[in-house]
Amino acid sequence: MTYPPPAPAVEPPLTLPYYGCPPQAAVTRLFRNYTNFKGRASQQEYWWVLAAVVAVGVVLGIIASIMVAATASSRTFGQVRAGLGAMGLLWGLFALLALAVVVPVLALGFRRCQDANIPGVMALLQLIPGLGIVAVVGIALLRSQPGAAHFDADGGVAAAAAGLGYAGPPPTSYFPESGAFGTGPAAPPAPGYQQPPAGYQQPPPGYHQPPAAPPGYQQSQAAPPGYQQPPAAPPGYQPPPAAPQAAPPGYGPPPTAAPPGYGPPPTAAPPGYGQPPGPPLAAPPGYQQPPAAPPTSSPPG
Repeated sequence: MTYPPPAPAVEPPLTLPYYGCPPQAAVTRLFRNYTNFKGRASQQEYWWVLAAVVAVGVVLGIIASIMVAATASSRTFGQVRAGLGAMGLLWGLFALLALAVVVPVLALGFRRCQDANIPGVMALLQLIPGLGIVAVVGIALLRSQPGAAHFDADGGVAAAAAGLGYAGPPPTSYFPESGAFGTGPAAPPAPGYQQPPAGYQQPPPGYHQPPAAPPGYQQSQAAPPGYQQPPAAPPGYQPPPAAPQAAPPGYGPPPTAAPPGYGPPPTAAPPGYGQPPGPPLAAPPGYQQPPAAPPTSSPPG
């Protein structure tokens, strides 16, 4: 696990990594550490140097392309000779620049690997054709690691004194006066440091408080005289008599004894009940007989 250190306020010694290094300081430290393969270098030092080398190479390549095009379009021998001479001078300048930076860039790769707590000889992979570009990108992506101070020339004594290149636990304190960080007690913060201003995040008076109710709001009024009171009885009104409490005479449970003559129906049938009727009676004289014919008489002569 890595612990990115803070950028120091002052430039550390050349053998110590310069975290947060600006471009100008990176190029200066590159040539001041020309043949120094000991110590360590930060990611920013390596990035800015690579960016400067690539930028110079692109500019020289563009100039060379223009010269090649101009030489190819020349019509006279003198123009071709001048163009070839300029191209030779340019390529010679490019070769001198490459020779001038190959050693300090290789030394910078050594120090960059050692800042990642790996042996600096791994930077020699940059010299292998085809694998060099991969090695350059890999070294540029390496993060600073705790415990890498043993790669320093003095074994980490200067790093411990400056608070850089810590070994062991991650840094817990940062000292803005010297730009150092380490595990010791931190300097007391300046008065008011990280203190909110007076009244910060304090609600204004009355914030989140309900407004005062207007006079008489939701206050019950006095009931008018006679409200919800039954009206007085009219003159001469008499209340109904109260129901008697005692039962009237004769009121009570039904008698248990049956009244005289009350009882079960008779079991014997009355005389003639259920017997077929006797022979039919004789019809009275003249019943259902046709009447006699009246006597005939002849009319008088």
